[in-house]
Amino acid sequence: MADISNELLSAIRKTFETELKKDRRFHALLKRARDGTGSYVYANSYARLVGRILSTAIKANVSADVLPQGQLYLDIAQNVITPMLKEGHGLTAEYIKLVQDQINKDAEIGLASQIPEFNQDRASGLVKKAAAAESYDDVKWLFEDDAYLQNFFEAEVDEAIQQNADVQWRAGSSPKIIRTYHEGAKYCSWCAQLAGIYDYPCDRLVYAKHRDCHCTVDYQVGKFRQDAHTKKIVYRGDIEKLSVKSGLSEKEQQLLLKVKLNRR
Repeated sequence: MADISNELLSAIRKTFETELKKDRRFHALLKRARDGTGSYVYANSYARLVGRILSTAIKANVSADVLPQGQLYLDIAQNVITPMLKEGHGLTAEYIKLVQDQINKDAEIGLASQIPEFNQDRASGLVKKAAAAESYDDVKWLFEDDAYLQNFFEAEVDEAIQQNADVQWRAGSSPKIIRTYHEGAKYCSWCAQLAGIYDYPCDRLVYAKHRDCHCTVDYQVGKFRQDAHTKKIVYRGDIEKLSVKSGLSEKEQQLLLKVKLNRR
């Protein structure tokens, strides 16, 4: 099994690196971060792209046909999937640092950028879930469905926002967390009602995302924030609450009750 692990890891890494190199959007997003025009909205897009390309690489090289007895045994999963998740984390963390360094510089904040550590618990949970199945075919959706790995890396972006907002809040700043609803292919009343601007600290539900969620989370610190797309400076006094749609169930309304208390 050690031999197949090495072979699979090498094949996945090669496909992953090849797909990254030829993806124009990947390089465009990275250029933004390096030239100082990136943002957490772009970091979210970058994380989703890393997840999608990693999913493509795994799908291209792993199948029940190449696995012993058609099963992704735990030692194989630990030796193959975990290292690739760490590589994806490394790329996402690099992007986060570039973005946060620029935010701190623009806001004249002399604090070190906070970069989230690799989420070993979540990675281990994914690996164990995949290894528990009698056939890889029963769990291949964990890796072949773009949304699952995309959410894995998007969570790191949201964690970075919270960590940096927390450090700045403790230092005396007044960060605001901004959740924007992107409808995507299907309207989601739960996401639409979460959209808005929140004073930090706020409930963790503000960062919550379901599978296939297209919402983005950003934050402002200092006297202003810069719109990620138009680059127009928007002052705190001019920020308006994002409009939302109605239609939540009673259960969904209860989930939102806590965060609405902190909403601005």
